[in-house]
Amino acid sequence: MADDETKEPTDEQPEDTQEAETGSADDKKQSLDDLKAKLGIVTKTLKTEAVQETPKRTTAEDFDFSLNAPSGVPDEAALDESVDLDAAFSGGKTRLALQWIIGIAVLVVLLLGVGTFFGKVMKERSIENYKSREAGYIIGYLTGAKGEKLGAEEGTVLETVTAHIQDTATVYSLLQKAADPQAMVQAEQQLDLYLARCRDFRDKRPLYIFETVFPGVIYNQELAAEVVKYVNAVTKVFEETILLALEADTLARVTEIEDKGEMIEKIFIEPAEINGEKWMKGVFITRMDEENPIRVKGVNSYPVLPYGAEKGFLVPTTSLVQVDVVPIAKNKSARYKGAINARVRSRLAKVKQATDMAGFETLKGKLEKLAARPAFFTLF
Repeated sequence: MADDETKEPTDEQPEDTQEAETGSADDKKQSLDDLKAKLGIVTKTLKTEAVQETPKRTTAEDFDFSLNAPSGVPDEAALDESVDLDAAFSGGKTRLALQWIIGIAVLVVLLLGVGTFFGKVMKERSIENYKSREAGYIIGYLTGAKGEKLGAEEGTVLETVTAHIQDTATVYSLLQKAADPQAMVQAEQQLDLYLARCRDFRDKRPLYIFETVFPGVIYNQELAAEVVKYVNAVTKVFEETILLALEADTLARVTEIEDKGEMIEKIFIEPAEINGEKWMKGVFITRMDEENPIRVKGVNSYPVLPYGAEKGFLVPTTSLVQVDVVPIAKNKSARYKGAINARVRSRLAKVKQATDMAGFETLKGKLEKLAARPAFFTLF
């Protein structure tokens, strides 16, 4: 019977034995654990203490770290250590890369900010230098311009306008302060001389040209506004003086007869009846041929053409009268001159108002100060 017990199994072994041999790895592991328990063998590992009562089924994920790892319970301590090192290693690289990216981004932002600020500062300095050069050019033009018709000996536009401003202020003050007839006569004499100078000022045309004052880009808008205001004021002085000069032209034509000693006019006289009474009617003669007299009944007769007549005729000297019309012209001139002088005084007040707006000293000081300041350092 002992031989039968030790006889090796054959193909005719029971089905439960074959199933045991072909069982799963879990069943084999369970049998091994049962055998160790019967023999009193106890093996403790880090994992056995944490293993749950229900054994875990082995899957493909258990072979991530080693294909040679047993399908049973792995050495969890070694696996845990390797996982922790890999996580620490990969996490450190990620944090390091993120820190580099953040650092580079901050550096770029700082560089952009510094570059923008530096560029802005350089641009502002460059503009300030342009403002200084612009002021130097403007003051050079305003003080040295000759205008359209001023010669080298007649001075500049600024000198001509300044002299006219002072002349206007002097004459205007004399007329305003004249408190007695004698002072008024003297003031009117100065006014007559001033009107002649106004005609000369008009002929010189002392004007600035806007296209020359600002030939290109305007860098200093505030100063440019003051320059434009001054140039407009000079133009206004010139325009008001032109109107005053036209009044002076009219006054000169009206009063030019006063310079003549006499002005003889010939008149044809003939009898006439006015309101039933006998009168003598006279007509001014337009043309008379004094070089070819014709003798009629012992009296010289001359061919004449009266005003308004279509044909001439012979008139004896007994029907001709010579008249000096200067007193008559002076009488009319006095009346015209009074009306013109009233307009001249009103126009003089407007010229004075315009000259008060054409002061150059304040603008000149600003231009000189700006043009004389040192240049700012700039890269462009």
